[in-house]
Amino acid sequence: MLFSFRFITYPLITIFILYTCHNALASNNDSMITSENFESQLRLLLHNHPELVLDVLREHSELVLEIAQQGSKQRQHKSLIAQWKKDITTPKNMHLENRPIRGNPKAPVTIVAFSDFTCLYCSQASKTVQQMLIDYKDNVKYIFKHFPLKGHTISQQAAIYFIAASFQSNEKAWALYDLLFQKRDELLQNGEQTLKQAVKEVGLDIKKLMSDLNKAEVNNILGQDIKDAAQLDISGTPYFIVNNLILRGALPPELFTEAINMALKNTKEVSTSPK
Repeated sequence: MLFSFRFITYPLITIFILYTCHNALASNNDSMITSENFESQLRLLLHNHPELVLDVLREHSELVLEIAQQGSKQRQHKSLIAQWKKDITTPKNMHLENRPIRGNPKAPVTIVAFSDFTCLYCSQASKTVQQMLIDYKDNVKYIFKHFPLKGHTISQQAAIYFIAASFQSNEKAWALYDLLFQKRDELLQNGEQTLKQAVKEVGLDIKKLMSDLNKAEVNNILGQDIKDAAQLDISGTPYFIVNNLILRGALPPELFTEAINMALKNTKEVSTSPK
């Protein structure tokens, strides 16, 4: 950002030097720009000729916009960190039992996703989560909760297929998870046909899965996920909770890293604090 400011500052300084040199020649005196009077003289010039600043800003309008956007991102980041510091000790109540876990079940940090297999941003965010599981290895575990688009049949079908798959094998259920996000476009186009094909590709027993789809427990899990989302006032996907820290949307990996690091630090502080 400092580099960007220089591109605006240099033209102003150049104008200032030319202006003062011209004035010095015109007044036939030997006054020079010194380190002592530079700032005051520059301020005087800009005060008397504010149009110079406007001219420079117009000439570098794209750069000015970039600086403004960077400033906005920095303010948003500061606001998010401040909110996290408040949230870190505030438990987020939700049901996590009977959900498949990816990663180390005993990991100190839990990433919980409220997501939808038909959501583009959820698909993008799933790659970030997978990278976090690789980067943090045994320190992070992942639980996927469903918040399908209301009234969207294939979105809800994909959710119950994943839940039913977990009754057979956690490993194959996660393989199905990966494949459904990879086939998102195909899923939207072909519907349940894609679901059945994906089940076969990952090696699940299609007959057992079709039977499990009718179990009350499958619908109970989906219904509880939707209720949890409502209680947490979740309005869209993806939505992540990292040990009480909230991340909305397909955020960059750097923010996930910050959240995990803060959660790990808090976990260590809690474990070492006197009882």
